[in-house]
Amino acid sequence: MKIVIIADKLSSFRVWALAARTVFPELDLQRSIALTINPYSQRIFAFPKRLNASDFPFAGPPSFTEVDLSIPATYHGTHGAVSTPKVRNFDGAPISMAHSDVVRRMHEADLILDGADPWPSDKAMFDLIWTQTFGDGPEQTIAAPFALDHSAGVTVAALELANKERGRAGVAHLIRYGRSKWRFQFGFTVNSNAILKPLQRAAGCAPDAPPLSPFSLQLLYALRDSGPLSGSKIVDLMSRWSGSGRYPKRGDGSVRMTSFGSPASRLLIIENLQKAGLVTSGDSEPLEVSPTGSRLLEMLHPDCQDPDLSFRLDEWFRLPEPEAQMKVDRYLRTFFGKQMRFQGGLSIG
Repeated sequence: MKIVIIADKLSSFRVWALAARTVFPELDLQRSIALTINPYSQRIFAFPKRLNASDFPFAGPPSFTEVDLSIPATYHGTHGAVSTPKVRNFDGAPISMAHSDVVRRMHEADLILDGADPWPSDKAMFDLIWTQTFGDGPEQTIAAPFALDHSAGVTVAALELANKERGRAGVAHLIRYGRSKWRFQFGFTVNSNAILKPLQRAAGCAPDAPPLSPFSLQLLYALRDSGPLSGSKIVDLMSRWSGSGRYPKRGDGSVRMTSFGSPASRLLIIENLQKAGLVTSGDSEPLEVSPTGSRLLEMLHPDCQDPDLSFRLDEWFRLPEPEAQMKVDRYLRTFFGKQMRFQGGLSIG
C-alpha cells in the first residue's frame, strides 16, 4: 500500500506516519512519502499586477500560485534563514524529488492522508494542493482523520475511522472557513498595497516596509489606546482579544476563532510593525506607537479602527461560502471605500 502524507509541520507528520504503520501493516515504505507544507510560510496568492484606480475598492476571489511541492521552504527567524525540506520518507529523512515526481507519487498513491492540524488555514492548504493536483476529481483516496489529541491511541482510532469513511466530509467546515478567510486576506492585501501602502510612506515608513495586515492595523490602534506594553503582554492581548465586548460567548458552546493570528504568527505581526517603524523597537523597553505610527493613524478614516473585526470574520467564515463571500466583499468595499473618500481618491502611477 502506497501512502502520501500531507502535513503542516514535521511533528504532525511523525504522529500520522506512526499511526499509518499501525493501521496499514501492508504499507510500502519504499513508495510512500510525506510532504510538510506550512500555509504560513508558503506564498500562495498570485496578486494582480495591473489594476486601475477604477478597480478599487477591490473585492473578488483570490488567485493562487502553483504550490511547489519540492523546493525546501525558507523560514526567517531570529537566528537567520533556515531551509526546511518538504519531501521526506516515512522515517523523516529528507528526499530530493522534483515537483513532477511528487505529483506522480500522489497520483500513484492508494491513500493520501490529510495530516494537517484541524485548523482552517491548514485544511485550506491541503484543499489547494489537492485541487491543483487532481482538479475536481473524486476524493476516494483521501483519509482526513480528525484528532485534537495526538496520543497514539487517539490517532490510530481517528485514522481507522477516516480510512473507512474516505473523503473530507468531517473537515468540510474547516475547509470552507479557510477558503473564506483566504478570500478576505487576498482582498485586504490587494487594497492595502494600493491604498494604505502610500500612506505608510507618507507617514515616514521606508519603501520596503511590510504592508499593513488587518490584524497589524487593529493592533496598532490597540497599542495607541493602551499605551506602552511589553512584548509578552502584547502577545497575550492578541491571543485573548476581547474586542469591544459586544460579542458574547457562543450559545452553542463552540469556541470563537477571534485571536489575532496563530501562535506562530503573532510574533511576526509584532515584528512587522517594528520593521515598518510604526512601533518602537527597543530590545527590552515596552513597545509603543512611534511618531510614524501616530502620523499614519491620523491619516486613516476613524472607522478604520474596528476592534470587533475578528469577531465579525469568525461569524462570516462559518457561513455557507456564497453568503460568506457576500459579507466579506461588502466589508472590503465599505472599509476601503470610506478610506478612499477620506483621503480624496486614489492615484495609481
